[in-house]
Amino acid sequence: MALTSRLKKFWNNYISLTELFVLPMKNSKISTLLNTVLFPSIMIVFFRRIYGELAMDRIQFILTGSLIIGAISTSLSTLSSKINNIVTSDGMEFFLGFPISKFEFILALITAELIIYLPSSIIVLAFGKAYLGIHSNTNYIMLIIFLILLSLSLVGIGAIIGYKSKNFNQNLTISSLVSYGIVFLSPIYYPIDSLNVVLRSLSYFFPSTYAANVIRGLILDSSSIPNKEILINLSVLMLFCLLSFYILSRVFKWFLE
Repeated sequence: MALTSRLKKFWNNYISLTELFVLPMKNSKISTLLNTVLFPSIMIVFFRRIYGELAMDRIQFILTGSLIIGAISTSLSTLSSKINNIVTSDGMEFFLGFPISKFEFILALITAELIIYLPSSIIVLAFGKAYLGIHSNTNYIMLIIFLILLSLSLVGIGAIIGYKSKNFNQNLTISSLVSYGIVFLSPIYYPIDSLNVVLRSLSYFFPSTYAANVIRGLILDSSSIPNKEILINLSVLMLFCLLSFYILSRVFKWFLE
């Protein structure tokens, strides 16, 4: 009964906080639409127009990149920015006044961002496939699961960057550097075989590598990916998620310093 009561309390707090964080987003519908749908769609058109048929050979990497970068940005740039804004504006005092845990707080924040990001990513993917004439069997449910896990696997880093940064500029600089590092060291826009031995070894330390391996196949032909490969990459991403929240539990302080 005690466990059930705690879980119920956790769920109620989580839902209430998520609703609280989603509310301000209603006032930024246009900017959200531009950032999450229009700009990625323009990039797809740009690649197709500039590179022509060459773009078709690389389209799996273009579509994968647009989705994965969105997931990375959600956890690192957007989440860290919101946490940093709350901390530097003394907003933590408000949340610390409620009987909530830091995990409820962080999960609600990232959920609010995913509510915006996930539908937008599916719209961009559908547009990209239609515009480029790709007729494939895409497993959207499994795709969404991998995108969620990728975002969660980076939540710890994003939250700590936002929590530790002294101001907005420092937060932006650090989150951008980390994001660029993950993007360039992961096989997002190019096959992993194109990396040299050292960079290829380093890429396996990033969750985006395991997400990219499967997402690329899910977009083009879900039936071509063995269930074993999906399970292995899914398991690795879940381990990254556990590590992310472990780091969060050790570094993110739920009290005023």
